[in-house]
Amino acid sequence: MWWDPNVQVSLAFSNLQHYETQISADPKRAGHLIACAMMNRSEHESNNVFYVSFDHGRTWTHALTMPDSVDPACVIGPDGTAFAASIHDVMQPDGSSPSFLDVHRSADGAAPGKSRRFESIPAARTAVT
Repeated sequence: MWWDPNVQVSLAFSNLQHYETQISADPKRAGHLIACAMMNRSEHESNNVFYVSFDHGRTWTHALTMPDSVDPACVIGPDGTAFAASIHDVMQPDGSSPSFLDVHRSADGAAPGKSRRFESIPAARTAVT
């Protein structure tokens, strides 16, 4: 099996530091991976980013950015569906920013070449208290 410990997952945003990283493998196709991390674009802006690989981690593609988000989570379900979740803060006109769990899914596992790989799951958008 191929192995190179120096593959950079976050090449699409290599100039930004990544935190709270996670990785998950497809339970039926080990070469299909999803990774997620929180990254700060500025002192006051935190985004969650999601990357996918279909070649055992040899190469990675940026799949999704969830702006104004923290605490990323990612997993691939038993049918190959990729899930991406974040705590999303929504700024209100009164200055408050309630938090919501925002979940997206990609039925094709976030395969490269798709114009809209992830879709929001509206029912999964739940207030976090």
